[in-house]
Amino acid sequence: MSRPDDLPEQTSRQASEQGSKQGRGPVPVRSSGQAQDHSTGQPSDQGTNPARGYSPVRVSGHSPDHRPGNTPNQTSDNARDNQSSSRPETESELSAHPLTGWHVPQAWSHLPFFARSWPSVQQALQSDPRVILPPASQTFAALEACPPDKVRVLILGQDPYPTPGHAHGLAFSVEPDVAPLPRSLRNIYTEMAADLGQCPANGDLRFWTDQGVLLLNTALSVPTGEAGGHLKLGWSDLTTDILAELDRSPRALLLWGKPAQKLGARLTHPQHLRIETAHPSPLSARRGFFGSRPFSRVNEWLKKQGTPAIDWTGR
Repeated sequence: MSRPDDLPEQTSRQASEQGSKQGRGPVPVRSSGQAQDHSTGQPSDQGTNPARGYSPVRVSGHSPDHRPGNTPNQTSDNARDNQSSSRPETESELSAHPLTGWHVPQAWSHLPFFARSWPSVQQALQSDPRVILPPASQTFAALEACPPDKVRVLILGQDPYPTPGHAHGLAFSVEPDVAPLPRSLRNIYTEMAADLGQCPANGDLRFWTDQGVLLLNTALSVPTGEAGGHLKLGWSDLTTDILAELDRSPRALLLWGKPAQKLGARLTHPQHLRIETAHPSPLSARRGFFGSRPFSRVNEWLKKQGTPAIDWTGR
């Protein structure tokens, strides 16, 4: 449920020109121009928010402004606001498409999707004339970072941020120098600060994946500037397979918003921890996300399972 939010005024032409030199993946483009919030269609809040050292402030119980109720038939959870792992890629861990740079993590390669549906999805991506985000080498970053047996917590997003330089393959997460943060992520951090007393210094959540938090978008690609543009490309088959794999043992499930909750209904293991609230989008955060204390509740449950708590803040 990453919801794309801040689209810069700068067009994607530069990213497209750079991307054409390297196959599918564009070179991320930063912009200092005003951003548009896809959750509201309004310009994003450009208030003080350094990439390192963001301190969320809730005003009168409201969000100051990304990371996930909802409006029926809304194009994308990420539209409400809408990386590869830093670990080295080795031949034993990944199989790479020789021309485009897509990497399929070996730990998940047994899923039926990769034999049944990936060829057609891949062909659709290759034939799409638009610049596709994230870069091809980061498409499967969430799966690469979290093998099935390491997943302790699942957070479901919808599709990647459509802004060049933001998405890096993990739901809700952005590159560390992105500022201001997408609005849903800012609301996530606001709730985390209320729950735990602090939040991460920037929007890069890769350190969560190192602890077994799977930040999974249900569509793993998006055309630049077109939130929800690949929701019907065929990625849903992969989501189905991943959820079936994760249903084999208890996990903590953070299901923010109705689309995530609808998918989460497929997870039926009786010992799952299920936390279902409104999405942290500015449109819905005040309808049940704020005050839900998801982070401390997950940690309490993990401790009861005899496993370490998640360091959510990185402080």
